[in-house]
Amino acid sequence: MYELMGDLYANYFCQKFFVALGKEDRVKFLCYIRPFGKFIATGKVGTYPLQAIIESIVYEEEKYVIIDTFKNDVIELSMVIIFLNIILRNLKELTLSRR
Repeated sequence: MYELMGDLYANYFCQKFFVALGKEDRVKFLCYIRPFGKFIATGKVGTYPLQAIIESIVYEEEKYVIIDTFKNDVIELSMVIIFLNIILRNLKELTLSRR
């Protein structure tokens, strides 16, 4: 699936597919692409579905997976202007609720 997120046309399918999934499947989808997060975030096309996914986050579990995906690479990825733009534009969606 992560290969599709980097494809010029198939990335749109990935965006719509993610939104149509139920809660458990959304988290499974994010866990599946987690090992490829850096690849997706630094690709010219992969940033679009990544941004769409972050903007459509509904559940706290999704936030945890997204944050966990990039937590070890934040400094390196912050040098990639496209990734930095996605994070800054979606900081509110990625803020975890206080428990």
